Amino acid sequence: MEVKMDVLNGKNKSLLARQLTGRGRNWRRLGSGWTKRHPEMLEKYYQPWIELAQSSKAGVHCGECGCYNKTPHEVFLAWFRDVHDILASHQIGFAVWNFIGDFGVLDSGRTDVAYEDWHGHQLDRQFLDLLRK
Repeated sequence: MEVKMDVLNGKNKSLLARQLTGRGRNWRRLGSGWTKRHPEMLEKYYQPWIELAQSSKAGVHCGECGCYNKTPHEVFLAWFRDVHDILASHQIGFAVWNFIGDFGVLDSGRTDVAYEDWHGHQLDRQFLDLLRK
């Protein structure tokens, strides 16, 4: 089995991070595009890991997922739905950066979420429902 190590290098990670985070771009402009969903771009990005998952007996796990709480919630949910669907359809596990905090389901501090109170914490129900899908 050959693993293309170049897909794991920092250059590719930072390129994708710039594409997804919109560094240097207007979030509203990026957000209006992502809410229309763009799974084909993500599918292409994840292709090396998809191939690894399909060609080996070893599991593949995406150990860091999420969007910072300054990302518009609708953009985050659309993007994460695409990521979740791709990973799940190829049996690739994942973990969000944190459960409680800026990237989490609880107490994220987002200003554009209709939170529910959950034992004294602010619950992002839409995010939780997406994770439970």
